[in-house]
Amino acid sequence: MAQPEGLLESYLAETNGNSDNNNHSNIYSLQTHRLQLETSANYTVDDSFEVDTRDHEDHSFCGIIFDVEVKNEGLPIYYLGIDRIWVRGMLGNMTVWYKKVVGEDANNVRFFQREDDWTNIFERFKEPSPFSLTSLELENPLVLKPGVRYSLYIHSSRNDDLGIVYDDQRNHITYEDDFVNVYPGTAHISPIAFDNHGWWGWAWRPHREFVGRISYGVRYLCWKPEKSIHMQFPKSFQQGVVTLLLCSKRGPFSSIPEDIVLYIINMCSWDWFGESKQIVDKPTIIPLVSNHGIYREFFSYQTFRKMGNWRSFRYGMASLILLIAVLLKRFLKL
Repeated sequence: MAQPEGLLESYLAETNGNSDNNNHSNIYSLQTHRLQLETSANYTVDDSFEVDTRDHEDHSFCGIIFDVEVKNEGLPIYYLGIDRIWVRGMLGNMTVWYKKVVGEDANNVRFFQREDDWTNIFERFKEPSPFSLTSLELENPLVLKPGVRYSLYIHSSRNDDLGIVYDDQRNHITYEDDFVNVYPGTAHISPIAFDNHGWWGWAWRPHREFVGRISYGVRYLCWKPEKSIHMQFPKSFQQGVVTLLLCSKRGPFSSIPEDIVLYIINMCSWDWFGESKQIVDKPTIIPLVSNHGIYREFFSYQTFRKMGNWRSFRYGMASLILLIAVLLKRFLKL
């Protein structure tokens, strides 16, 4: 059996030849051979955010270890990049380390002292700043992948108990937003990084919380006709993809080359179809074929109303039509 040349030919063949519900996901296995679609945007980050934790001025000492987890539900995140970590205290010679959490490593002090498991990403002297946060600028952003938990270790080599301010644990999660969870961790009371011997015996103090700020940027995925990617987009975006594919099969859009249609969808931001940058519903599979007829099902006003924000969807479609017109103009001049 010949391999399909493009998305539209295969989609037409599947929808015209088989209406079985089990084949609704045929879009995921389709490929294009004339166009390489981008996996993510070619700029550094799409949005920038800051994590500001609470500060109760409970303690200060030499270091704090805590975990950060990037969420993997609701938004098509390619990666999250931390470029600055802010702390306060008497500081001094500062180092920042990170490691990927594997299994029982999370908040398990038996693994903290294994320096070989950690990667150093910052080492510099910082002037004392006991009352205001000071930025620890990372030379290269720390890239965190969705669904993975990472440990951060911030340490001061001052030979006293004033190096870094931190708090007692008050919650199961120190901080949470649309993209990350910051978890409680363990304080370190030794001026030697990873040392087990502190001022009063054992150097690790569990049930502590990071005090400070984390500056990070988010880079989003670009849509592709692959299930693992398609399913990460909000429901309204998934339905928008279906609508554009169906529009490309009839009417004035049917003359647009299929690769241009895919390129346009590939370059659409995840929130162009009515979602906002707030927590969105977990995406679900959107059927690409209906037993009641694809056109009657997907071109009905009632179906569009189910997409959530109908007005925002219309604005998104208007933007797409304008983009199509511009691309067609450029394409015809070539």
